Amino acid sequence: MTEFAKMDFFFLVTTVIVILLAVVVTLVLYRIWRILGHVERISQEASEEATLIRADVAKVREHVSQSGLQVIALQKAVTGAVRKYFGKKKSNKG
Repeated sequence: MTEFAKMDFFFLVTTVIVILLAVVVTLVLYRIWRILGHVERISQEASEEATLIRADVAKVREHVSQSGLQVIALQKAVTGAVRKYFGKKKSNKG
C-alpha cells in the first residue's frame, strides 16, 4: 500500500468511528433527557401530594385542638371498657 492509501484508509476509519460515537452519544443524551422529564413530572406530583397531606394534617390539628377533651374522654371510656371486659379473672385454685 502506498502512503496515500494508508492515509485515506486511516481517515475513512476515523471518520466512521467519530460518526458512530456521535450517534451513540446523541442516543444516550436523548434517553437522559426523557428520564429527567419523567423525574420532573414525578417530583411535581409528589409536591402536590405533600401539599394535600399538609392541609389534611392542619385540619386534624385544628379538630383536635377544638375538641381535644372529647377525644381524651372517648379514649378513656374505650380504654376503661376494654380493661373491664378483658381484665384479669381470679382463678379458684386450691
